[in-house]
Amino acid sequence: MKILITGHCSGIGKSIYDLLSLNGHTVLGFDRDTGYDITDLTTQETILSALQDCDVFINNAFAREAQTQLLEKALLIWDTNNKIIINMNSIISSQDNVADTASVYHANKLKQLNIARNYEGSVKIMSIMPGWVDTKLGDIGISQLYPPDTVVKKMNPDMIAKVVLFQIENLSNFHIKEIQIVSPDA
Repeated sequence: MKILITGHCSGIGKSIYDLLSLNGHTVLGFDRDTGYDITDLTTQETILSALQDCDVFINNAFAREAQTQLLEKALLIWDTNNKIIINMNSIISSQDNVADTASVYHANKLKQLNIARNYEGSVKIMSIMPGWVDTKLGDIGISQLYPPDTVVKKMNPDMIAKVVLFQIENLSNFHIKEIQIVSPDA
């Protein structure tokens, strides 16, 4: 399969990119570290142009409203096609009381979840909502939300990548619409 992923140079995105590539998929990566900042409209157009020839879009990179914009634009481009969008969301989207430091993140993730839930076209959307994952973004979130000495159990990003691979390799058997993934100790 031909797959496009944003945010493929670190964290969850790198784990997904590496695992899918290892399993024989053609994976196109777009990342700020390789000159593709998804907040830039020219970059968004480049991504959307490349997306037209792909089977799967993994909307992973978070940059305020840009991840939500890419989801909306991808749905417009693919609306009459039988394609797959795997939207990397967060378990925070299912929480009601969110700290002020996470309010923008929460609002965007909640909007993405509602887009996926209310979408009625032919694209299949999978919302993956992990809890704390051992990534730079996860460490930033933990430092903003918890006292310095708090120990938070984090998942390995390779575990999230395995869920993505499992869905992609079983598309003809089933479609997972939403999944929350948390540490066994959470």
